[in-house]
Amino acid sequence: MNLFSALASFIFIFCSCADHSKNEMAVFRSAVEAFNVSSKNIFENNQFIYESIEEKLMDPATTQSAKIWYPKALVIRELSSELIKYLDGLENELTTGANNNDRVSSLFESKGKGEELYSKLINYKNETLAVDSQINAVFRKNTVSMLGESDGDGNKSKEFTSLYFHNISVIGAQAMLKKLANNVRVMENRFVLFCHNQTHSFRGCGYSEEMPVITQDNYFIKGGTPIEITAGIASYTPMAGLSVSINGRKVASENYGTVFYKLKTSLEPGDHVVPIEMSYYKPDGSKLSITRKIKYTVAE
Repeated sequence: MNLFSALASFIFIFCSCADHSKNEMAVFRSAVEAFNVSSKNIFENNQFIYESIEEKLMDPATTQSAKIWYPKALVIRELSSELIKYLDGLENELTTGANNNDRVSSLFESKGKGEELYSKLINYKNETLAVDSQINAVFRKNTVSMLGESDGDGNKSKEFTSLYFHNISVIGAQAMLKKLANNVRVMENRFVLFCHNQTHSFRGCGYSEEMPVITQDNYFIKGGTPIEITAGIASYTPMAGLSVSINGRKVASENYGTVFYKLKTSLEPGDHVVPIEMSYYKPDGSKLSITRKIKYTVAE
């Protein structure tokens, strides 16, 4: 799946009506609110992980590995913050002034912000993957559906602009920017969690507290559209024996302490809940089980 198939499933839901009906606008506003909440929650989760890696610098058991991975995590944080700031700037420019479709076209097409945005998304993907060869090996395929795969393709940047910012309402374009910002936070979470889970103890322990990490890349979808779910445990070591089940199906870990799963969603309109169960063994040998739920909405 590339950038266009991933984002098209989002825009297709809301842009079927050429006159931008009140119902469509209400759904867009709900999407904006949902992505705001999601991005805030993931941001707070990421901050916890950054702090945890920094604390490992002070622990003799993890200092050696933390000195390697903490600087890499800081690079990821800086790259992510820069792109989020840029997206916020676009949203501010978009929502300041007359609320009409011409404003979207002027900003993203006439002023070239659509192509500029596409370029920044591609650069973010490439720069974060370049932070470490292990990150690149584990996540390159997983970032494609989030941001894009046709690096430096000028035709793709024009297609991106035409497809997602042409003849769309201001609130529709705002929802797209919010989704992109949420995607960035999801990617940042995956990368920094990976960095965190490399800072294990060289004495065979490596975690003092458990922290479940669960993210999803979409909330409002067309029925049957896959949702990408990330689930794992920070402060994890291979000795913990992580087991993850999503919607009743056991999912194998693709990398150190984290699983990625594409959930095929329901065709039935309305709200849906997906149970996620995780279990692992603590250093004292006891088994800890954690149950969480994610939610998504299928548009009518």
